[in-house]
Amino acid sequence: MRLVGVALALLGLSGCSLLGDKTPDPTTVVHTRVTVRSDASSVEKAREILAARARALGWNAKVAVEGGDTLVVSVAGEVDPAPLVALGALRFRKVLDMAPAVASGAGTPAEPGPVHTLDEVVAKLGPAWQVAQGLSPTYADPDAAQLEALKPFRTLTPSEVAVLPIEMQLRVPTIRCQQLAGRHIDAVRRADQRVVACDTVGTVKYLLDRAAVTTSDVREAEAQREQATGSNVVTISFTAEGQVRWTALTREIIEGQGSRCTPPARGNQGNCLVAIVADHNVVTAPEVQAVITGDAQIAGSFSDTDAKALASQISGGELPVPLKITNTEVVRP
Repeated sequence: MRLVGVALALLGLSGCSLLGDKTPDPTTVVHTRVTVRSDASSVEKAREILAARARALGWNAKVAVEGGDTLVVSVAGEVDPAPLVALGALRFRKVLDMAPAVASGAGTPAEPGPVHTLDEVVAKLGPAWQVAQGLSPTYADPDAAQLEALKPFRTLTPSEVAVLPIEMQLRVPTIRCQQLAGRHIDAVRRADQRVVACDTVGTVKYLLDRAAVTTSDVREAEAQREQATGSNVVTISFTAEGQVRWTALTREIIEGQGSRCTPPARGNQGNCLVAIVADHNVVTAPEVQAVITGDAQIAGSFSDTDAKALASQISGGELPVPLKITNTEVVRP
């Protein structure tokens, strides 16, 4: 399969603004370049997704392919391109277990680093590997001696953390959310395997079951404001097959079927939680209180902008490959 480099440029023209909850400057010209490695078929797919996301964001935009390997998005006003290029991997997963996460500190690797085998990582950890294997299968506050013995885990790169047993990623307190978030996206978005992911603020680690619902099951996502609470939510409607999967997941939880969840992963009514995972992070993890035969709703501490951006990423579909912003230039007359 031949790989080609793809660059994306965002060019602001005259007109209204779009993102950032601020008054637009119609004279602003924004240049943003994004580079991605892809096969030729992914270029057109990426173009379609970017165009859909721009529409969902309310942008007056045009997306075109130039030179076979460059995508150019022309949009009115100054914009934040981050929501446009997020991967948009949405997964609904039953929460099987939870553990507190320790805040990331200086010296905690955030970059993926080269891929290593488990044997290589075990050798790097030394005696800390045996200490980790002896941790309780249920969460218990580590004592000072354990924390000291487990310090080598803090030096692991995200790629090294990714090859550890899934329960160890959850249980070792010196594995930080920063390391988990730095893993290659496939460590989180693969639907056929259990994963560990953190909440968006990095205070909780979740052990998650195989994905029951994915981005491909979504028909539409819409940012809304609840009248009763005034909070912003994202409402998700499903395709016919997606609705069947979503309802089956809620029924499995209510009827106590499938993989069991531990007491920490249960809500006030004693039912398992379901995590809604966007890219690397658990956006929300509510308790399932009834079999749901309709839409799903993502509630959280969303600003208007955050809710709109998340809805646009979900509605536009999942990018075939990650896009990385390499340069941003704002030019004003």
